Amino acid sequence: MVKFVRVLVVDQDLGSLEDVANKLRELEYNVTTCSHAEEALALLREEGHGFNIIISDAHMPNMDGLKLLEQKNVPVINIVMSADEKSTKEVFMKAVEKGACHCLIKPVRSETLKYIWQHLVIMKRLLNQKSKSNELGNINKGLKMSQSSDGGSDDSVPTVQKKRRIQWTDELQQNFLIVVDKLGGAFSKSPFFYIFFIY
Repeated sequence: MVKFVRVLVVDQDLGSLEDVANKLRELEYNVTTCSHAEEALALLREEGHGFNIIISDAHMPNMDGLKLLEQKNVPVINIVMSADEKSTKEVFMKAVEKGACHCLIKPVRSETLKYIWQHLVIMKRLLNQKSKSNELGNINKGLKMSQSSDGGSDDSVPTVQKKRRIQWTDELQQNFLIVVDKLGGAFSKSPFFYIFFIY
């Protein structure tokens, strides 16, 4: 499975770039590296680039990993990494707000990289659910349109019930931040605490 996962690694620190790339290659990922965010952006804007995942450093000159997240405009999974222990929490929260689904602390361990392919599975499931939801909505609209053109009442039209979705409110955000704050000590012990699924 991982042989078909194309990963773009972006980091101006060549030692860190090679370290992450080599670990990914050992795990049989298909890896491309860039030492500048501008170069990565150009690759991403090429039609048919085929990348599934971007792993970028949060701190780079000219264009950092967060700006890359904002400007890429292509549907790929974003992972941000940082070595700055003082601002890591702030950087990761900003990264999640901008669309990152996973955050890593440097030096990145092989165990952490081993399962990044799972983000593709999750995204595919979410896209399939969204697609099915859109199809059901279109069927429901079609039923209502045909019923109203027949001159019948809307009471006899079968409707499709959608699952209620949770609305992300300020209160939920505050509760989320409180839990993240309380788990702070656990972040350094397990790489899996850094997985944030925001799709």
